[in-house]
Amino acid sequence: MYQRLVRRRAATLFFGPAPSFSRFYSHSFASLPSSRGLSPKTLPVKSAPTHRAMSTGSETSRPRTGISGIDGQIPRCLDILKHEMTSPEFHDSVWGFVIYRCVEGNDATWSSLLQTIRDDVRTWFEPENHTSPVPDDILQFHDLHVIDDKKLYGASIRQVREHFREWVPSNLKSRLRPNTTIEDISRIGADTTPRYMLCLAVDQICLESLDNPSINSLVVKLVLKDFDLEEESAEDKVAYAERYEEHTPDEGWMYMPLAQYMETYTNWIAWDDWYDNYVNPPFTNYCEDESHRIGPWRDKKN
Repeated sequence: MYQRLVRRRAATLFFGPAPSFSRFYSHSFASLPSSRGLSPKTLPVKSAPTHRAMSTGSETSRPRTGISGIDGQIPRCLDILKHEMTSPEFHDSVWGFVIYRCVEGNDATWSSLLQTIRDDVRTWFEPENHTSPVPDDILQFHDLHVIDDKKLYGASIRQVREHFREWVPSNLKSRLRPNTTIEDISRIGADTTPRYMLCLAVDQICLESLDNPSINSLVVKLVLKDFDLEEESAEDKVAYAERYEEHTPDEGWMYMPLAQYMETYTNWIAWDDWYDNYVNPPFTNYCEDESHRIGPWRDKKN
């Protein structure tokens, strides 16, 4: 499974080396007004990442150093995103995470959480927040897809994952253009974009985090769709035994600060390695120490 998770979604698998973005514009965005057109640009192909170690409790907190954390690489990540969302096999494409509501009540807080994410995405694209120019022509296609189903109130991470696994192929099929088959999906790598590999889940503690704000404490749960501990090889289980020992019962999820929505999305585009990004709950921000633990306000109530 580890090898499957870190497989590269190289654009050359289907389109050939670095095609021009304008080649696909008339196919994917033909039904949109011309004012929403994207600028033609030659798209790069992903290169192999340089591996890094995950922070542990014995280390001091440090900023993220993944590909998308290097400001000069962000335009490249966005170019790759353009490439992946403009396949002629699909109707007008969108990007962004799917988010599940798993808690009843607190409607105002839930709405505030969604608005915070959308506002942060818009702010992220503002030029003053980057040292290198960042193309904002794909901002208008961002879609935080909300799944608010009462049947999922109180759902576990495992139940969210199962629902997401059913939603992904259904959504992909609904966007196929005529004369395109579902078999084309894997061939062009559309099912390995962040939108279809990861989803967000919001439960009670996530809503509570908005009422108890501190640095990086406003969180949602980031869920890996294809995580199944039972499918791990013996070698992988040994290699990651130390991490598995500390996992909570629902495997394959971690807390994601709301402020790192775009960083998480672009990082997965350039480097889809769950294990090198994983932080064991209840910690977050790539460092497992008490200053980054989610839920300390509950200790005070007790």
